[in-house]
This record gives sequence, structure tokens and C-alpha cells, in this order.
Amino acid sequence: MKVEVEAVARVCIPNPVRRLAALIGGPVTRVAVDDWSPVRHRRRMTTRQLDLTGLKCPLPALKTRKALSGIGPGERLEVRCTDPLATIDIPNLINEMGDRIEATERDGDHIIFLIEKAKAAPV
Repeated sequence: MKVEVEAVARVCIPNPVRRLAALIGGPVTRVAVDDWSPVRHRRRMTTRQLDLTGLKCPLPALKTRKALSGIGPGERLEVRCTDPLATIDIPNLINEMGDRIEATERDGDHIIFLIEKAKAAPV
């Protein structure tokens, strides 16, 4: 039964999300706002997922900042949002904090950012 559920999940997940799953080397699931779901990938770091779908500016950037402050150096955060201004706000926030955007994907009206927390605080 478990194999059937995984097969259905793979079919239902949109292509950009599958590409992110391949990038992090683990399954990707959708979660509610502020709900954390650690996913293991090949480097044995965790990727936390944050679904900010439906939130408008400035909430996606503010919640992303809060989520990044709660993870350790080298860990990843996957942010999923629908606000078009997030394509400006989140990269600027990441630049300001000294972290790194590993990937940005579009899936219809969804925007998915894969962010890696900086190893050390910027000087």
C-alpha cells in the first residue's frame, strides 16, 4: 500500500516541485503556513518547507526572515508563495541577510524559492 501512495504522490506533485525534490534528494510535501516539515537529503542537512500561499506583501518576506532565523547554518528553507512582489522582496531579503538562493521556480501562479542559510554571519 505504501508504494501505491508514493506513486500517487509523485504523479500529483507539479514538475517544478519534483525538480526541487530531485535537487534536495528527498520527497517534497505541501504544508500549512508556519508548519515545519524537515526533509533529509543527500548531504544529511534538513530542508524545511514554508507555504506562504495566499499571503500578500510584506508577509512573505517577514515570515521568511522569521523562518531563517530559526534554522542553523547550512540548512535549507523551501518557501512557496503566490505574491508576485515576493520575486523582488525575498531575493533582496536573502541578499541583505547574507544567505543564498539556490533555486527559484515558477509553477503557474506559485513561486518556489530554495534558500540556503549562510554558514557564518555576514561581516
